[in-house]
Amino acid sequence: PAAGAAGDNLGSAPVSPDKAGAQQHQQSAAPEKRTLQEWVDALVRHISEAQGVEDARARASQVLQAFQHALALAHRKEADDVMRDRLGELTRENGILKRAVAIQAQRIQGASSSSAHENMRLRSQVAEYEAKLHSLELSNFSLAMHLKAATGSAGIGLANGRPPDVF
Repeated sequence: PAAGAAGDNLGSAPVSPDKAGAQQHQQSAAPEKRTLQEWVDALVRHISEAQGVEDARARASQVLQAFQHALALAHRKEADDVMRDRLGELTRENGILKRAVAIQAQRIQGASSSSAHENMRLRSQVAEYEAKLHSLELSNFSLAMHLKAATGSAGIGLANGRPPDVF
């Protein structure tokens, strides 16, 4: 934009602080997009139009306040952009972490159900082995009784009804 663009209209006469604020608000359409040279040109032009020292001070103050306002807007916009970018990064990281937690929970659930299934299988196997052991103990006792009856001895290891000599 040229130095005399419509956005440069900072006033041609001294302005009270209330009017200066209203003019700054009207001019805030694009002052943050001005270049440094455009700000310098606006300052020089407005001061050169002054009709005295007090008028020049008021005009310089007006331009500098508009410049300060433009810098604040630019800084706020830059900070907002940085925060928006950071928020996007954090949102992506949060999504990644949520997926990781879901995967870990799935793995733990799978391992838990797998170990529960293995535990049930082993318990049933133990029950089968206990039943088989009981059956074998009964068979052993039955065979011992049959052997005893067949040999006619009082007990296994007893010769002629007496325990064997230990010595």
